[in-house]
Amino acid sequence: EEEGRTAPAHGAEGRLSSAACLHLVAARAHTAQDCLALAARQYVLAVQADVFCVEAIDALLTHRMLASEQQKLLLQELLNRVPQSDAWLACYYQCKLDQSFALELSEAVGAVGASGGTASVAVAKQPHPYAAHVHPSSTEGADPAFGGPTGSTSTPSAPLGRDGGQRPAQTWARKAAGGAGAAPAINTYGLEHNADVLSSIAESHYDAGDYAAAYSISARVLQADPYELACVPVHCCTLLQLRRKPELFALAHKLAEGYPQRAESWFAVGVYYQLIGEHENARRYFSKATTLQHHFVPAWIGFAHAFAAQDESDQAMVAYRTATRLFAGCPLPWLGIGVEYLRTNHHALAEQYIRQAHALAPEHPLVLHELGVVHFYKGEYEEACRAFAAVAHEPGTKAPPAAAEAREPSLCNLGHSYRKLGRYADAVRCYEGALAVSPHSPATYAALGFASQLMGDLHSAIVHYHQALALRPDDTFTAEMLSRALEEALDSDPIELTAVGGGSAGGAAAGPSSGGRGTGHSAGRATRAAAGSLSRAPRTRAAVTDDVDELPDMEVTAM
Repeated sequence: EEEGRTAPAHGAEGRLSSAACLHLVAARAHTAQDCLALAARQYVLAVQADVFCVEAIDALLTHRMLASEQQKLLLQELLNRVPQSDAWLACYYQCKLDQSFALELSEAVGAVGASGGTASVAVAKQPHPYAAHVHPSSTEGADPAFGGPTGSTSTPSAPLGRDGGQRPAQTWARKAAGGAGAAPAINTYGLEHNADVLSSIAESHYDAGDYAAAYSISARVLQADPYELACVPVHCCTLLQLRRKPELFALAHKLAEGYPQRAESWFAVGVYYQLIGEHENARRYFSKATTLQHHFVPAWIGFAHAFAAQDESDQAMVAYRTATRLFAGCPLPWLGIGVEYLRTNHHALAEQYIRQAHALAPEHPLVLHELGVVHFYKGEYEEACRAFAAVAHEPGTKAPPAAAEAREPSLCNLGHSYRKLGRYADAVRCYEGALAVSPHSPATYAALGFASQLMGDLHSAIVHYHQALALRPDDTFTAEMLSRALEEALDSDPIELTAVGGGSAGGAAAGPSSGGRGTGHSAGRATRAAAGSLSRAPRTRAAVTDDVDELPDMEVTAM
C-alpha cells in the first residue's frame, strides 16, 4: 500500500506503470475463472498503482463489482491521487463513480431536466418489473485495497504527492472537478461530448427514474456514433420504459445485422420481445447474450425479469441468484429475489434479501420503495413513511414529469401509510398528488374516497367512489364502501340528501362521475332507496372505521 502511494502516478512516456499492468492482467485472469472478489481487488490495486488505469475503473463498473459505499471510498482515494495538471481525470472519475455528480452535469450536456430541456418526450406509464432496519456497515476487517474499512465512510489519509509532501485532501480535486458548479467543469475539459461520460449520465438518470432525460442523452450518443455499444443497454431500457416499439425494433435489427457476435445486439432483441409481451422469445435472446458474454449484467437481469413476468418464480430466482454471484455490487438481483418472495407472501425472506439490496445501494429508488413495502406489511408504518417519502416527490415539489411518473406508486403507498397512522389529511394530499401524475387510476380514486370517508367528508368520498367505479365497475371494495358512505350520509344529513336526483345536491354528487355511463343515475337511485330507512340509529365515524376494518384493505403497489 505504501509503495502504491509513493510510486509515480504514471509510467514513462505516457504508458501505464508496470505494476498497474500486472494487476490488470491478474484481474482479467481472475475474472475468466469467475473469482470475482479477487478480480475486484486486483482492479482496485491497478488503479491505485496508476491513477490513469481507466480500464480498471471501467471493468469494476461494467461488472458491478463494487457496492455504492465502496465506490465512494474509491473515488475519495482517486481524487487524492490525481495530479493537479490532470484535473480533467478527477471530473471523469466523479462522473463515473458518483451518481449525484453525474446528474448535476445534465444541464451542461443539454439533458431534459426539471426545468425543461432540449427535447420533449411523452412518457407512457409502465410499472417497473420490481413491483426493507439495515444492517450497519461493519468497520472490522479493513481492506486496504478499498482505501479503508469495508463500508466505512471515513476519508482516507491524504496521500503523498510526487514531491513527498502531503496534499490537502480532495480540496483542489473537487474544485477542479466542478465542486458546486459541475456544468462549467465538464465544458472546461471538453467532456460534454465524451461518450463514456454521457453514457454514465444517462444511466444515472435511468436509475433515478427520469427516463426522458436518459433517452435524450443516450440517443445523442448513438446519433453521433450508432455503434457505441457501451450506450446500447441503457438506451434499450429507456426505449422499453417509454414504449417506443418501432425505434427499438429498428435498433435491434441494425445491431443484429452489424454485430451478430456481440451480446449487446441480442440483448436489444430480447428487450424488444419483452416490450411486446413475448417473454419466451425474450428469454431465448437474453440467454444467447449471456452465452456470448458471460458477465453481461443487463442480459442476466433481463433473463430473470422475463421469468418473473410469467410468474415463474423458481426459475426467476435461480437467474437472480446467479446474478448475485456474478455481480456482487449490483443490488437488482437481490431486490428481484426479495420481490419474488413478497409476491408469494414470504415476508421474512423478502425482508432479508431487500435489506441486502439496501446495504449495497442505500439510495436506489427501487430498493427504498420495496423496503417501504416490507415495513408496510410488517405494520411498521412510520418506517414505511420514511422509505416511501425518500422516493416520492411530495405534492408541491418540483420534479421532472418522467421522474414523477416513475415515483407515482411510492407516492400512493405513502398515502396508504399515512392513512394507517390516522394522518388522513396527509394521505389525501398524497393521493391527490398521485392522481395529478396518473389521473386514470381507479385504485387511487378508491383510496382517496376511503381517506375522505375516514375524515368524515362523506360528500367527497361518494364523489371519489363514483369516479373509481366509472373506471373499474367490478371493484367490490369500492362498491361496498360507496354503499356505506351513502347510508352514513343519509343518516347524518337526511334533508340535504333526499333531494338527490332532482336538485342541485344531486348534480354536485353525480357530476364528477359523469365520465362513467349511468353512474350518476345509479347513485340517485341508491340514495332514494336508502331515504326510507331513516329510522335507523345514525352511524358514527368510529362505527364506520370499525366496519371498514372488516373489509379487504387497500394494497400497496409495486413499482
